[in-house]
Amino acid sequence: FISGSASSTGSFGILQTVDDAYIGTNSDAYVHSQNVPNHVANTLSQPYYRFDGDTDKIVIGNTSAMPVGTGDYSIEGLVYFNAVSGNGQIILGDSGADANNFMRLMLFTEASAVGKLRFDGHTADPNQYNWIITTPENVVSADKWHHIVGIIDRDLAANCGIWVDGVKVSDTHSNLDSGANSHDFDNINIGIDYAGNYDFNGQIAKVRCFNHALSD
Repeated sequence: FISGSASSTGSFGILQTVDDAYIGTNSDAYVHSQNVPNHVANTLSQPYYRFDGDTDKIVIGNTSAMPVGTGDYSIEGLVYFNAVSGNGQIILGDSGADANNFMRLMLFTEASAVGKLRFDGHTADPNQYNWIITTPENVVSADKWHHIVGIIDRDLAANCGIWVDGVKVSDTHSNLDSGANSHDFDNINIGIDYAGNYDFNGQIAKVRCFNHALSD
């Protein structure tokens, strides 16, 4: 999992920096897998983090090593949802001070969708989506660990997609801008977006970001 306070990148530009881990007002609900007396053992290798759906987040902030910019981008992680309906939930997002500048991989529950994922990017200027990748409903379930990967190739739609447990499950992609609009924002968060929306409810581990499109 992304952890620690040092800053470095691996051979694939893997982000490995966390500047701060934020604990909400109910600190019992946000649990690191180590050093918490009332933590219930989990079979997943350490470390992993639990989020209660109420402002819990991991703040990475601005990192010059891993901006999306105008290039391709990939995100992967192990994700455990406590619920896959109701409120949307951010796995990882990057955003700017303007609420219309964002990139996010998330559980998407608009129109009462259940178990649906979405990977999208939007800019304020021009005010538009620069990519949208979505899945059908019921590609993820509650109370189960899933390996989730989101990939954006800014030029080639065939390389874009969302994979769950090794299977490509995305069924639509749209608004590809061929890298014309930069997504070099400065507020990377795990478990919530910059504005404090779409709080994650569950557990997240082993998040990695890549500055290229992973191959299928």
